[in-house]
Amino acid sequence: MSHQIQLFNHRVNRIERNYANRIPETFTINEDGLVVPRTRRRLRFRFPFRALISGLVCAFLVKGFLIYHLGQEDYTSRIDRMLTGSTVDQAAARVLLPDQASLWVSEQYAVLVTFIRQP
Repeated sequence: MSHQIQLFNHRVNRIERNYANRIPETFTINEDGLVVPRTRRRLRFRFPFRALISGLVCAFLVKGFLIYHLGQEDYTSRIDRMLTGSTVDQAAARVLLPDQASLWVSEQYAVLVTFIRQP
């Protein structure tokens, strides 16, 4: 029974939150004569920081994996070859340049693989 009460309270809180986010502009009269507030939602302009941080973390994980899988020498030689290519290749090479975070991630991959392969 308490679970049902929690669900009910959750729905009531959600409805109250939605109601608090609305700003009544005017009142209108429906066809049946009922007076209802005409509302509009507040506009919220927020930057998606969570998506940006998730993308950066994924980029460091992929770069670290590539450094671990290819080896640091081979990876840097491939990046050097990309730096002499077209403009798009040069832009991609600048993004893929090894940095401290991706090198640390590649070391952690190596530690993880040796831990998994232990008998």
